[in-house]
Amino acid sequence: KPASQIYRHHLNQQLETAVRASNAQYDADEVLQRLDVRILEASPGDCGWDVFTLDYHLTPPLNAVVTSDSMQKYLEIFTFLWKLKRVEYSLSSIWKQHMIAEHSVRDLSSLRSVLQRSHVLRNEMIHFTSNLHNYIMFEVLETSWERLVSTLNSAGDLDEIVKAHDEYLDNIIQKSLLGLKTCAESSSDFVSPTSLPSPTFVGPDTGLLKYKLYALFDIIIRFCSLQERLYTRILEHVHKLDVMQQNIYERTQAGKWGIDETMNEVEQEEDLKLEQKRINDEYTSLIQNINAEYRNLFQSFLENLQTASELENLRFLRFRLDFNLFYEC
Repeated sequence: KPASQIYRHHLNQQLETAVRASNAQYDADEVLQRLDVRILEASPGDCGWDVFTLDYHLTPPLNAVVTSDSMQKYLEIFTFLWKLKRVEYSLSSIWKQHMIAEHSVRDLSSLRSVLQRSHVLRNEMIHFTSNLHNYIMFEVLETSWERLVSTLNSAGDLDEIVKAHDEYLDNIIQKSLLGLKTCAESSSDFVSPTSLPSPTFVGPDTGLLKYKLYALFDIIIRFCSLQERLYTRILEHVHKLDVMQQNIYERTQAGKWGIDETMNEVEQEEDLKLEQKRINDEYTSLIQNINAEYRNLFQSFLENLQTASELENLRFLRFRLDFNLFYEC
């Protein structure tokens, strides 16, 4: 939904439902009562995904450790995880629609080809998002949490607790590519992010890796929107074919000719064939364009990831994203 149609009380109801459906329901009541939703200031064109965030109300003495600066870092981390979850959800949703469309056009070779192109590109995007998700969950969040718990257990005073918590957040932000700098960002041949396709939610003052990561998310969302339009066109076209075939069947059963030239059905059949070609040509071109945009940006992202050599785990992330050197060919 557009951001203007998102209301806080509706989101609170959804939050309560989500809590009851997850392990969070077993948390202490004091913890759950502090959990809240927050709607960020919307920009033109924003939808509900862009303005929603979770909030947590802090009171003394907890706010001595989790300061307002820490809450800003939590917000940045949550925003990143939420965007990642959005692209995963969108790719999963269009996969379901693809299976319906694929079944509907099994006898229409001209439309199967454009679906095959979209299928290949979608699989590339799923490969990227699933590997990034696994990296964030297991090599960033889980390991950072274990390190924090271990440090807190050995802390001797409040200052050590505050320091451990700050390092915990900084470690997540760095390993999640949100605060990481690459050598390309300080080199003389640095390419300004303003030369990249500009997503609506990222500014040119952010780090290069973070910018390209969010730009990739933006391309994936646009691809999913394109796919939804394609599937709608295909299913509308298939419905027209089904109606025409049903009319032919009913007249044949009544002992009449299946196609009546006086009803312009010959012309209608030719129009439907031309429509198939128009759909194929139009969306093949659109998919090729977005594929080239995604490939170029993803290859650039991998190159910048390679220069971020101060974190060993990023080299393993890059290896997983391009384990067969496909993007280097």
